[in-house]
Amino acid sequence: MVQESLQFNAKNKMNLKHFHNHRVHLIGIGGIGMSAIAEILSKGGVKVQGSDVSETYITEHLKKIGVEVTIGHSPDNLKDASLIIRSTAIKDDNIEIIEAKRRFLKILHRAEALAEILNGLKTVAITGTHGKSTTTALTGAICFDASLRPIIVNGAFINQFSSNVLTGTGNLAVIESDESDESFLVPPSDLAVVTNMDAEHLDYYGSVERMQASYKKFILKTIDKGPCFICNDHLELSKLSKNINNSNIITYAINTEADIKASNIEVIENGTKFNLIFNPTFAEKFSVKSLQENNLFLSLYGQHNVYNALAALGIGLTLGINIDKIRESLRNFGGVKRRFTKVGIVDGVMIVDDYAHHPAEIQATFSVARHIAKMRSGDVIAVMQPHRYSRLIKLMDEFAASFTDADFVILTEVYGAGEAKIENVNSEILRDKIIRNGKEVVGICHQYDELKPMLQKIAKPNDIVIMIGAGDITKWSYKLAASSRLE
Repeated sequence: MVQESLQFNAKNKMNLKHFHNHRVHLIGIGGIGMSAIAEILSKGGVKVQGSDVSETYITEHLKKIGVEVTIGHSPDNLKDASLIIRSTAIKDDNIEIIEAKRRFLKILHRAEALAEILNGLKTVAITGTHGKSTTTALTGAICFDASLRPIIVNGAFINQFSSNVLTGTGNLAVIESDESDESFLVPPSDLAVVTNMDAEHLDYYGSVERMQASYKKFILKTIDKGPCFICNDHLELSKLSKNINNSNIITYAINTEADIKASNIEVIENGTKFNLIFNPTFAEKFSVKSLQENNLFLSLYGQHNVYNALAALGIGLTLGINIDKIRESLRNFGGVKRRFTKVGIVDGVMIVDDYAHHPAEIQATFSVARHIAKMRSGDVIAVMQPHRYSRLIKLMDEFAASFTDADFVILTEVYGAGEAKIENVNSEILRDKIIRNGKEVVGICHQYDELKPMLQKIAKPNDIVIMIGAGDITKWSYKLAASSRLE
């Protein structure tokens, strides 16, 4: 584990002048993006406190590094705070927001705070519907290994750094940029990656057209300054980039022609092998000596992670990092928390924790699981927690069709993430649709204690149980992995 570079010191290039005159209170401090701001400010010597509705591994991490965290919202939590930071998830009727407005305190959105912190840094911004956390982590690790001393702000814990934040001393920042509410238009983006552009967060955007227009704004604001890497295999994203038609748009792909292309992809026991083919124009522009590189090894599973690696590799080459150094980083990458994380083995059954919560992500995760299960001569058992009623109502059929590579399915109740229930949008409806698609649904778990009896009916040694979803199902994963038996 890295120690020295995790510590903030006087050489750090981040702009914290605006914050040092304040006691900063973060409402919803347990959110992954909010926790990153809290950690940066705290390590920079700013007085930081915050509140959230529940205790999680994120709030525990913040407490360990000295951040004051209160569980539950109350006007009293603000104490003598003079600056408030909130995320989009915190609505105007939150009692702490009401109190802050009553006191006429300054309130910043998380994206505004991040933009202030990064002011003056060369920033690599990584966005997209899926894969941005892993791509950000891979890009950050490549830059760290190349001694660029990056600042990294990620949407998931990076195992190598035991945090989602690295406060490096260089003038380069690598950030995950949030597309869910157009926040990605606020922080700087001198270089960028757009991993994909699926119909998601339509509860915010209202329409696919508005969502795509927002992505276009992000790409345009980047290419004024530097390269923007686009996944050319994503049809709508490819169309969008072709309409823009700018030499600063660089493409990567597996199935179509691109500036950087992967071929001969093979999932093996401990990761994924692939070859690289470079477009001659790209190779000349960024001083890549060979048009082909063979036998790269990525310490992650699956084609979807090869896409992530291509984007990270492209950014690395753009920054002048040697291809051999990048190879080494891909081989040694330690992964990201809740991205196909093996949390334990119980009675010979592998327990995996995964954050996937969109049909495309779920399909990719189960595809990887199928490869590994085949090597183990086992079955894939999906324990899926649907996330948000608004997402489920729009993508119900897509969710029902995403279990192709699962042998058995167990559902939990919907994790609302603060949303109100929507009539006739529930796990029972999803179950019926999955069954009509020919998959066996063992049952619906209403609480953790119901899970083991269901698993006992179907699980056998060498099977893989994937606990999948963006809600609190991760707690079930670790609880199950801590069991001595499935019985």
